[in-house]
Amino acid sequence: MSAQESNGQDMDVNALIEKSNSADQLEYLYSIYETQYNNTTQNINNHAKVLNELINSSLVLGKEEDIKNGSLVINLGNSIYANAKIENTGTMLVNIGLNYIAEKSIEDAKKFIDKKIKAYEKEIEFLNKGRSEIRDILFKITYKLSELNARHEHGGHELHSK
Repeated sequence: MSAQESNGQDMDVNALIEKSNSADQLEYLYSIYETQYNNTTQNINNHAKVLNELINSSLVLGKEEDIKNGSLVINLGNSIYANAKIENTGTMLVNIGLNYIAEKSIEDAKKFIDKKIKAYEKEIEFLNKGRSEIRDILFKITYKLSELNARHEHGGHELHSK
């Protein structure tokens, strides 16, 4: 569920939570939202990993002197690194999406990466907002379940204090 979708659904979910007198129904609803919360958290973590890689790439491209000297340490993946000598220091090969590779100047490559960084930061912010809304719904369900359990423990009658 996206943050935008949840605005309209919050009203329905809130009404459903408030009207529900079934612990089973609320527990089922809780499991659905808990799954959404966990999936959103995983999505945020995946985006954060890509964002960190982009930031590292941007930092490397910011070291033009090192690039021009042709002396870089390159991450080959799985914690394996290699010293690299760059022969053509004027351009970089950049994956521009769908595994299409484009040759770009260092400055253009850096601009491209910086745009992607901003896009990932915006997406993470959006996902965090949605996750926060899901967490609020989980708290409401938990509260309603505790109310139902308290009523059940007191013989099905609500306690009224005067």
